[in-house]
Amino acid sequence: MDSVETTDLQGLFEARAGRGDFLTAGKVDDVIGLCLSGGGFRAVIYHVGALIRLNELGFLSKVQEIASVSGGSITSGKLVYAWSALRFEGGRAINLIEEVANPLIRFASVGVDVHAALSLMPMVVATTLGVRAPWVGGIVVAAPWLSAALTVGALRQLAARRLLVLGTGALSLGVVASLLGIWQHSVAALVAGAVIAGLGLGASLSGSLSALLPTAEAHQRAGLLATFYVLSYLALGLPALVAGASVPLIGLDTVAYVYGAVVIVLAIISMIASLRSIGNAADEGDS
Repeated sequence: MDSVETTDLQGLFEARAGRGDFLTAGKVDDVIGLCLSGGGFRAVIYHVGALIRLNELGFLSKVQEIASVSGGSITSGKLVYAWSALRFEGGRAINLIEEVANPLIRFASVGVDVHAALSLMPMVVATTLGVRAPWVGGIVVAAPWLSAALTVGALRQLAARRLLVLGTGALSLGVVASLLGIWQHSVAALVAGAVIAGLGLGASLSGSLSALLPTAEAHQRAGLLATFYVLSYLALGLPALVAGASVPLIGLDTVAYVYGAVVIVLAIISMIASLRSIGNAADEGDS
């Protein structure tokens, strides 16, 4: 229980300020802010509806700060990009539908990632391993993300440097185990590799955020996180699209091996760059 009994959210944050929680920062400005959560294309569509309703109530014109993650960053990015073109009358944007809502709805209605990103691993399970049960492919797809989520919670107290080293090692080992599973036609090895790779993914994500957030001022963190998530999704999505398009040309097995090798190399490069960044920040702090 907190020593300060309060129902005010800001009061709770300030009461916990001495515990080192990143949520404990005091107010930067006394302004109206808009926070958009994640959830893929569903978040994009959901937030379109939220923007329309906020505009109808006259609140959208009063927003001065926007924070977003994941799919919400697509909606917030479009809103910011179109802000100068919005025509406000009586506190309401009369062209919000044309400038923001309709383009986002058209964007979210195009499922370019379905075959390449979502079906690649189930294709490997069904085609290469000869296992056509849909639930097996689902387990292989879900395993790394569940493992990553649990890892973020379990290892959140570790230093950024340790998280990055652990994450890169586990991610590389998991990819190797997955490739061995494909080579040996072993579902168990493939699932084990997916779990290990997820551990590495979660540790790397947590370590990267731990290294990045202290470099930004409080008022810059929303923009930093939005940029981080957009780049993360591009890094995950674009290679998967290329891999999916390459399957008819060079075969599923070859794509899987090349994709895995590229992931390992990029993970090592990312770790080296992040460790150098942490080292430089520490040197600047000492000076």
